[in-house]
Amino acid sequence: MANALYGKFKESLLSQNPSIDLDTDTIMTILAGQSADYTPNDSSHQFFSSLVGPYGNSGSTAYNGGATLGTKTVTLGVFDAADSTLTTVTAGNPCEHVIVFKSITDANTSPLICHMDSGTGIPVTPNGGDILITWSGSGIFSL
Repeated sequence: MANALYGKFKESLLSQNPSIDLDTDTIMTILAGQSADYTPNDSSHQFFSSLVGPYGNSGSTAYNGGATLGTKTVTLGVFDAADSTLTTVTAGNPCEHVIVFKSITDANTSPLICHMDSGTGIPVTPNGGDILITWSGSGIFSL
């Protein structure tokens, strides 16, 4: 699977249901498990509760090890943010996905935005230390 925007996120951009404002809402990133644990479904996965794997457990409300994106920008159809650090990520199985989502207190209503399974450092095996996510120089994604 390639890096992609979730289809339900694209729908929300066009219908504003649920409303997502990339530069003012709390946008987070998190690691998700191996392909055997989690396979993104761009047409049906809509909320954080769809995630499974060591750091995105289905139904989780703690966002287990996620990081809030800072210095977010939306310019000419490009969404970008400062690089993100996931701090003291519990050692465990390899993670093959970086997920970006809008954080709301309930995982059942926190909309997924995009997933990435290729890029420098992916997959990564957490060892108890910090994991730096370095976003592309051309932005996290563009429309």
